[in-house]
Amino acid sequence: MKTKYSLACYAIVLIVLLRIGIGWHFFYEGVSKFDPASNFSAEGFLAFAKGPTAEMYYWMLPDLDGVNRLELADIQDENGRDAKTFLQYENAWKDYFKQYLLTYSPLIRHEADAEEFITLSTAGFAEWQEANLPSDNEGIDLVEARTIFFRYLNAMRLDAADLELEVLAFRASRDRFLETRRTIRNNTSFEQERRWRQMMGLRYEASTLIRMLTAMGDGLQSDLGRVADPELAGRRGQIVTAPERELFPANPFVQMDVPAMTLPIVDADILGRMHVKNWAVTFALTAIGLCLMIGFCTRLAALGGVAFLVNVVLTTYPVPGVYPEIPSIIGNFMFVSKDTVELLALLVLAAIPSGRWAGLDYFLWNYGGKQIMGLFCPRVRAGECG
Repeated sequence: MKTKYSLACYAIVLIVLLRIGIGWHFFYEGVSKFDPASNFSAEGFLAFAKGPTAEMYYWMLPDLDGVNRLELADIQDENGRDAKTFLQYENAWKDYFKQYLLTYSPLIRHEADAEEFITLSTAGFAEWQEANLPSDNEGIDLVEARTIFFRYLNAMRLDAADLELEVLAFRASRDRFLETRRTIRNNTSFEQERRWRQMMGLRYEASTLIRMLTAMGDGLQSDLGRVADPELAGRRGQIVTAPERELFPANPFVQMDVPAMTLPIVDADILGRMHVKNWAVTFALTAIGLCLMIGFCTRLAALGGVAFLVNVVLTTYPVPGVYPEIPSIIGNFMFVSKDTVELLALLVLAAIPSGRWAGLDYFLWNYGGKQIMGLFCPRVRAGECG
C-alpha cells in the first residue's frame, strides 16, 4: 500500500513538473515577443505554410502577394492632367493627410474642408491661400504641409507610370501561375518544388515594389510630422493601405456578401489586421504559459495550447514528400514532430486535474468550483469526485 502511495506521489510530481515545463516554454515564447528588438510578426511563419491547409493560412495574411496594393489606375490629377497611380496607396495617403489636416490645422474643421483642400489645383490653391492664410495665426504651416504631401504623391504617380509594364508583367505571371496550379494536378516532388519556387519568386517581386512604396509612405509621415511638431520628425508607422486595414476580411469559404470591418487611420500608431494577429499570438502564448505554471484554469490553458500547436503542426505539416521539407538541422520528422509531442502532452494535462495538485486550481475547485459542479453532477455532490 505504501509503495502504491509513493508511486502515485511520484507520478503527481512528474506531471506537475511537466505542466510547469511546458508552461515555461509557452510563457518565454510569449514574453520574448514583447521585445521591440525581436520585431515579431506571424506573417513570416504563416507565409511559409505548406500542405493541404496552406491556402487557409495564406488567406489569413493581408494581401500576401501584393496584388491589391499594386493595383494601377488611370486618373486625372488636381490640375486636370492624365496620370497613373497605385490606387490603394493614393487613397490611403489622402485619407491620412485629411486626418492630419483635421488634427493640426484650425482652418480645416470638417472632412469636406480637407477634401476640398487636397483637390485644389495649383491656381486654386493660390487663390485659397490669399483668401485664408493671412488669418491663420496658429496651427501648422499649410503651405509647407501641402508641398510635402504633393511632392510625395506626385513622385508615387511618376513611379506608377515608370513601373506600369513591370507591374502588368507581374500580374500576368501571377495569373498564369494560379491558373496552372488550379488546372494541372501534378504532385510529383519536382512539380511541388517548381511551384513553390514560382510562388516565392512572385512574392519577392511584389515585395520589392511594395517596400519602395512603404518607404515613401514612412517618409511622408515623418516629414509631415516634422511640420506639426519637431519631435515627430522621425516618427513612422507605415501609412497602411486598404487591404492591410481590414480587420475581419470577408470569408472566402462562405459565399456571402459581408463587408470587411476597417479600422480608422490615426496619427501614427495604426492597428492593422496583421498587427492584431501579432498581439493576439503574443498575449495568448504568455497567458497560456503563465496559467500552466501557476496552475490557474489549467485545463482551459492546456486546451488553448493544443489549439495553438494544432495550427503549428498544420502549418509545418511534417509529412514526407511535401515540399519544402523541414531542414534536417532542426531534426528529422515523419508525422510526429516536436510540436506534436508537446501537443499530446497538453492533451494529457487537459484530461487530468494537475492544477489542483500544485496550483491555484486547488482553491478554485474547493472554494466554489466543487459547489457549482455539485448542482449539476450528483457524484460531485456526494463527494465521490474531487
